[in-house]
This record gives sequence, C-alpha cells and structure tokens, in this order.
Amino acid sequence: MNRIFTKEDIREILEGFGKKTGVSPKDIPIKISSRMEKTFGAFQFKLKDGNVEPIAFKFSLKLLSGDFDEETVIGTVGHEYVHFYVNVRDNVNHNHDAVFKKTAESLGVPQDTYFTAPFERKEKAGYIITCSECGKETARRRRKDVALKIRRHYRSGCCHAKMDIRKTVF
Repeated sequence: MNRIFTKEDIREILEGFGKKTGVSPKDIPIKISSRMEKTFGAFQFKLKDGNVEPIAFKFSLKLLSGDFDEETVIGTVGHEYVHFYVNVRDNVNHNHDAVFKKTAESLGVPQDTYFTAPFERKEKAGYIITCSECGKETARRRRKDVALKIRRHYRSGCCHAKMDIRKTVF
C-alpha cells in the first residue's frame, strides 16, 4: 500500500506549484469526492464577465486512498494546477491546448488528458430495471427511490409493459 494523502497534503503540493509560477491557489477550496470514478482530478471554474473565477479543485477519494504511487498523485494534482494557472493567467479556458501542454511540460507535469495508471473498479449494489413481459433490461440505478420512481411512472420501451426491479451488484 502506498501513502494516503490528505487535503493538507494536496494543499502543500498545490502551493509548491504556486511557488514555481508565482500564482498561489491558497484560497481555492479542495474537495474530495467518493463519486469520481472516471476522472481523478478537476479544476472547477466559471467564466464571468470575461474572467475565469476559480471555484474549487476536486480530487477522487480513490486517487488519495493509497492505491496509487506518490508520483501519480503529485502528477494528477499538478495537472489540475496547470489548468488553474493557465486559465486564470490568460482568462481563457485552455482545456488541453498547446499553451496548456507547454506549461505542463515546463513544470514537469503529465500532459495526459486521460488517467493512465492501472485502476481496478469495484462493483457496488444497485437496481436493475427490466421489462415484465420480455425481461429486457431497461435501466440501472444505484438508488432505490430512483428505481421505484421509474417503475411507477414509466413503461418499458420494448413491450410497453410495466417494469420489474431487482437488487444486484454491478
């Protein structure tokens, strides 16, 4: 098992990049999400009156849980810092354009737009909604109340029949 990172650790890494560029992210909140599965980091902002206004840095709990090596975590945090830096500096959303890539390279941060470290997805409990006539699957939902609402208010698209719900793991 690798090192487990805290919000304070992430703040320290972000501040380290801030010292290199002269643009500190110290007042920007850091959020940790247990729901992020496909993306392990994000820089959230809004464009208002032609200016980029930072909202938060958001990181996956999975990334910080000790499942990944320190280099991967620092690289992901640095990647999100570069988004912050170039967007705030230029008041433009650079996404992963040439400006972003050049800045990432100069800071020694991965330019990858997709997370490339090996990652095992864990199955979770949920509900499969099926047609009561033919048994065809129509939807999957994690929350029971949402599955029940679908069953109550909709009919299947295949047979226009009522729907059944079964609890399972997927």
